[in-house]
Amino acid sequence: MTCIVGLIDKGVVYMGGDSCKQLGDFFSLGDPKVLSYSLGNEPCLFGFAGNVRDMSVIEDILEGYLTKCSSIPNPKQLFAIHLVDKIKQVLHESGTITKDEEGVESMNTQLLIGYRGFLYRMLSNFGVSTFSDYVAIGTGAEVALGALFTSSSIPNPEERILLALKAAEKHIINVRSPFTILHT
Repeated sequence: MTCIVGLIDKGVVYMGGDSCKQLGDFFSLGDPKVLSYSLGNEPCLFGFAGNVRDMSVIEDILEGYLTKCSSIPNPKQLFAIHLVDKIKQVLHESGTITKDEEGVESMNTQLLIGYRGFLYRMLSNFGVSTFSDYVAIGTGAEVALGALFTSSSIPNPEERILLALKAAEKHIINVRSPFTILHT
């Protein structure tokens, strides 16, 4: 139920997202789902797609947690190990983490993280992948990825993200403006 798009251009991470939140059968145009935090002295972008409760719980801990983690030099280690452990902990405490029949834990959310010229996608199974060009998450991801691919000749990264988000809005019912676009 959303579209979050990340794009890297000349070492700068750009991230955009829609504002639609689905609560049961109702949609609301709520707060932005792309946020900027400080990790040490550097900006770190987070985009959220999925369960509104999960997003709220994760948002509540991010700023304080990232301040404590600024001494971890390897971003992949920070996001794939330390942040995953912290997110699992707070989702257990809030009762929103799920387990399948084999006992594998998951959340009903995906995260997109932009930091130091890379994008990190955290899937609902807590797997973290690294991207050095572009990526999208949420229900509008496939449409947005197609738009990003076909817009590679457009030099302005914010224009490309806006185009991808507008394409997702046109074709996916629960992707809606206003859009937020931030960069590191």
